[in-house]
Amino acid sequence: MTIAIQEELPGTKEPARSVSFSQKRILRWIMDLWAPDGFELDPTYARGAMYRGGDIPQPRWKFDLAPSIPGVEKADVRSLPLESGIVASTMFDPPFLHHAGEGSRMGALYASYFNQRELHAMYADALRELWRVAAPAGILAFKCQALIEAGKFVATDCAVLGMAVKVGWVDVDRFTLVSKNRIKGHNHDRQVHSRRYDSTFWVFQRPRGRVRSFMAGAP
Repeated sequence: MTIAIQEELPGTKEPARSVSFSQKRILRWIMDLWAPDGFELDPTYARGAMYRGGDIPQPRWKFDLAPSIPGVEKADVRSLPLESGIVASTMFDPPFLHHAGEGSRMGALYASYFNQRELHAMYADALRELWRVAAPAGILAFKCQALIEAGKFVATDCAVLGMAVKVGWVDVDRFTLVSKNRIKGHNHDRQVHSRRYDSTFWVFQRPRGRVRSFMAGAP
């Protein structure tokens, strides 16, 4: 795969582009445009791989369902121990796989949900909770990935957008992370869908004023 990118003049700042092979570069672009002080909250921190090297500042609040390193507090993204309306920026990188039965190595390593319905229900609940803790004009960067499951295309990125808008988030930007290698799955004799090499970073913003929201109890 080749992506043609126009070179910039020497001494000029690299513009934020919609596509990159580098996750850290996309995160830096999101920060340059929407979160200049870095991400304040990461509710699915895990081991903090995206912050290694110091290119991306460590978040103020680090949570995980099962913390494995010091400095990360135990919390569920659907019920965070934070006051309402205080978080200026959030990086949310939830699981995108679920258990697919025996033999699914990726599902066993990275998933704790048993079907797409459970996984998407978690996304919806998380979007409501992240809305609750977000400050006016607060930013949410949400990483997700469309996939092929049981021979069917699952447009997770579109589903996430629909859930977010229903809560009240406004989509203000979108970035595509391109992988040089695809996630390995079951081999099929006949290809019926394009192979997935991309992930989506949605950038959502909570409006400053009052907006109509379908979330129960929303301001």
